[in-house]
Amino acid sequence: MKSEEPLTIEINIKNYQRELNNISSQFPGYNISFLETFVKKDCQLFTEQLQADLGYFKHGTEQLEQALKTIRGRVEIDQADRDRQLQITLTSLGAGIAVGGIVASSSGQVTADNPIYFPWQPEASNQLHPFTWFVIVSIVCGLIAFVLMTLIVQIGSPKK
Repeated sequence: MKSEEPLTIEINIKNYQRELNNISSQFPGYNISFLETFVKKDCQLFTEQLQADLGYFKHGTEQLEQALKTIRGRVEIDQADRDRQLQITLTSLGAGIAVGGIVASSSGQVTADNPIYFPWQPEASNQLHPFTWFVIVSIVCGLIAFVLMTLIVQIGSPKK
């Protein structure tokens, strides 16, 4: 197993061999060949197995990174959609508040001398009360403002 930096297993093998050499030199008459078998056969097997395992992990890591990138992208798209919806909602709310202000300012048309009668009341006339005209015109103007502002916001905002 070759790499730019020594891996832990390679460092441990070198340390093991050094200690075997120390033991051999301190006890020259003892047979420690069974310990050398570990270095020559078993360590090679473990190194190959670790290399194979690292290959599996590398593939899985790449898939995990791709999944994370996909999730981040989806979150950004969802956030942009929520921001756009909020912008449209606030614009529409502003237009609605403006219409409400117009209706409130036209309420001065209803006075004691000029009350509003419902159609089923005997005092009701065939003509619309000025307040009713103001409310109808305000609602129509508010709807036009709503549609125009919605179109302006949609045209000005970035597309998906």
